[in-house]
Amino acid sequence: MNIGDDEGEAFTIGVALTDMLLDGPLIGEDSGTCFFGVFKSEAADTWYMGNQMMKDYYVTFDATAADERNEDYITFGIAKKLANHTLVYQTGTNENIFYDDDGEEIEEE
Repeated sequence: MNIGDDEGEAFTIGVALTDMLLDGPLIGEDSGTCFFGVFKSEAADTWYMGNQMMKDYYVTFDATAADERNEDYITFGIAKKLANHTLVYQTGTNENIFYDDDGEEIEEE
């Protein structure tokens, strides 16, 4: 899957087909059904990707431009997660804390 911007820049996201499918009961439908986890808005030219597609990526959304400067955009950032690392941002600080898969804090690289 490619995500692009208005200037033609693109970022390719690799997602396994099994991660793109939602079991029906997860969204209030019958068991034995499944749905593709990407939906297009009827009101705008906007596509929605479920969080099951983002599990291997670190994703940020920054609405500062819209909230503080009345601009008509937000900033979206995406990067592949590092193996064996979990990044946690503490609200109110600029400090990032890294954890391994066992939940133990590790030194920043």
